[in-house]
Amino acid sequence: MDMRLRTLGHLELLDGDVQLLARRRKELVLVAVLAHHSPAPLARHDLMRLLWADRDEARARHSLRQALSDLRRVLGPALELGPDQVSVAAGTIMTDAAEFLAACRDERWDDAIALWQGDFLASAEEIPGDRLATWLEEMRTSLRAALTVACEQRCLAAERAGQWSRARSSAEWWVRNAPESTAARVRLAGVLRAVGRRSEAERLGGFDRGPATTLREPDFVGREAELDAITAAWHAARTGGPRFVVVTGAPGSGRSRLLREFARLVGERWPRTPVRRVTETPLPAQPMLILADLAAAPESALAVADFLAAPASGSLLLVTASHDLRELRAIRTDAVPSTRLRLEPLSLADTRVLLASMAAFPDRLLDSLARRLHADTEGHPAALVRAMTLLVSEGMLACDPAAGWQATPGLGVAPLALDDARERTRRRLDRMHADSRRVVDAAAVLADAATPELLASVSGLRGERFEAAVAEATRRRLVTAAGGRYCFTADTVRDAVYGMIPDQRVRGLHRAAARAIRRASRHDARLHPELQRHRQQARLGFDRPWHLRLAATLGLPLGR
Repeated sequence: MDMRLRTLGHLELLDGDVQLLARRRKELVLVAVLAHHSPAPLARHDLMRLLWADRDEARARHSLRQALSDLRRVLGPALELGPDQVSVAAGTIMTDAAEFLAACRDERWDDAIALWQGDFLASAEEIPGDRLATWLEEMRTSLRAALTVACEQRCLAAERAGQWSRARSSAEWWVRNAPESTAARVRLAGVLRAVGRRSEAERLGGFDRGPATTLREPDFVGREAELDAITAAWHAARTGGPRFVVVTGAPGSGRSRLLREFARLVGERWPRTPVRRVTETPLPAQPMLILADLAAAPESALAVADFLAAPASGSLLLVTASHDLRELRAIRTDAVPSTRLRLEPLSLADTRVLLASMAAFPDRLLDSLARRLHADTEGHPAALVRAMTLLVSEGMLACDPAAGWQATPGLGVAPLALDDARERTRRRLDRMHADSRRVVDAAAVLADAATPELLASVSGLRGERFEAAVAEATRRRLVTAAGGRYCFTADTVRDAVYGMIPDQRVRGLHRAAARAIRRASRHDARLHPELQRHRQQARLGFDRPWHLRLAATLGLPLGR
């Protein structure tokens, strides 16, 4: 009879596929004690004090006798009974705990971890007795120590091999199964930092940046398989000849970010290895990582061709290119072993992780954002970040220091118009106070000459009304103060605002700007070009004689 006793997590005795002693917890614990010490015998008196410590000696002896009688019928000759001692014959009952420890001794870390399903004899907690509690704690401490070694070594092996997805999943398994283990959390935090998921690593380490009211740089998510492939090529280059890796993908898929993250990883893990751009000359004659972002700088293709014609031994050339590889069409790449990777859009789960790294959103809001933005952006990382920035800048997402991040009621249905600056600006203007709109219109007309004095004069606002209007325009990220002037956050925003001002009003604003600048130009001749511009835009003809200007103002017919 070859029986197997499961003690890690779930307690059960199996003979092949047949379960024995079902729901007989104390008898199963007795089998576990005997199997652990097998083939050494245990005194009946010690077993009584171990498992029936809450009973007097006579009742404990009777309970032990009854339990052994039941075990004898199930275990047969595997249970050896003596007048004063009890034992289990060697090799008749195998336990998963013994197999786990044997796998650890043989450094079969995967086999050991596959056997771990939970704490040793977890269901024995309710059996009273200090002796049993002490023995259980000693066994669990020993097994947990072995588990720590197994998990640590498995994670280290994956990291050394550059298998970052396996390293992360191994570390996450360790944290789930040993949540109180500091070593597990430290290891997972290290792996997360290595793959660019820094905000997760900070939260895991207990560092909470608090409810930040602005968005943080997103973590690098959904690219661990590509990091695995690049790291494998890096190891191959360091131990053999040069290697060439090309990363393609749609614009905004994260090609340049992948280059930066891998360069950072090499700098942290191999600090003595040079990291150079392919255009840096001369390149050192030693193993190194060489970067070429052809997607952003196609002119680097010539330097790539020069390297591939005479590659340095032990070096890895990491290149980004457009999805059709047009930057490499004129370059011969078959002389160096190469790997081609294509960055696909992020999954919904990865989208959720990316958004969670940008701010501490409540779970319900995070789920809603992830579904909405994944559908709108098709999972492209750059578009996701742009959409989040847009939602915050337009006030659809806001963070209250007391209540945290909240969304406006229309978030779920409002179109994002990611690539339409006019539409985005229009929505922001529609939600602004009338005074703030006057300030923004005046700033669009004044352009680079929007000093606080001129802006107040052209908008017709003074004092607290002017200050409140400027504050709202700044808060909505339409204008910003710089060098004693107010300027728009982007030229496209200024153009959109200016284009939405009705013709009659825009002429009136130019007239107001001309009057204000005319007064200021008496003391600053540098404003004369601005004065001429506003006169021309207002179509007032200030350079004409006064009687012609009066006739134009009164609407009288003008002669030649």
